[in-house]
Amino acid sequence: MVGTGISRTNDTAPSARLTKILRHLRNGGRLWLLLDYDGTLVPVAPTPAEAVPDPGLLELLSRLVQIDAMCVAVVSGRSLASLKPMLPVPNLILAGIYGVEIQIGEHIESDVLNPQEMRKKIDEVKSAWAQIIVDRPGFWLEDKRFALALHGRFADPPTADIVFSQAREKLAEIAVDEFRILGGERFLEIAPASASKGKAVEWLLEHMPLADALPVYFGDDDKDEEAFLVVKQLGGIPIGVGKPRSATTHAVERLASPSDLRMWLESFLQAAP
Repeated sequence: MVGTGISRTNDTAPSARLTKILRHLRNGGRLWLLLDYDGTLVPVAPTPAEAVPDPGLLELLSRLVQIDAMCVAVVSGRSLASLKPMLPVPNLILAGIYGVEIQIGEHIESDVLNPQEMRKKIDEVKSAWAQIIVDRPGFWLEDKRFALALHGRFADPPTADIVFSQAREKLAEIAVDEFRILGGERFLEIAPASASKGKAVEWLLEHMPLADALPVYFGDDDKDEEAFLVVKQLGGIPIGVGKPRSATTHAVERLASPSDLRMWLESFLQAAP
């Protein structure tokens, strides 16, 4: 199908599952809509602070959360402190640090054990990583309070190989057994062991039940794969956004870009009762 922005991931028609969602909504069905932020709702930017949603996206999300037959959540690796200014949308559920902290209305659910000890260890890693990247352009640290990420997506590739190797060596020296280590494309992060978008999705669907709702998850990278798998196991539809990051994925369809996702979100809005 030309012009859909959807890539074929199997032998079915490229837009079969997306049209299934539309049909589900038109028939009065309910939808649990779960969305990653960076690379999914908005294009990846050189720094997190530059990945700002435009007014049209905020308006679209505001309209989606008002639909009675729909629950909408953004599930991100960002902290809540970073997400909230970007997405000032009333009634939008926010899950930060891969679900370690979740905000529903005014209530924040946090899954952080021994926060003072955890922060002490993060400060130790932060100091070590800061020394590694000094005078090396293209790298920066993202301090999420209970997680720490080293970014180098736009750094010189040979230098990035050296930096991330040294950063991993420092983690081995410091002994961060109580943390989960997350990797990616010129990316390294330590986060609480409970950090998992899959667990976040399970928690949301259990604590915010929507009878007979079809769960649908949109994400763009390897940190979304656990959520893809959970949604698939629950009979939902996991959909990738952007260029595939690996040869294998639990996503059953793929959209070309965040702009294509927005087109489908507009369609969901129109199809909902």
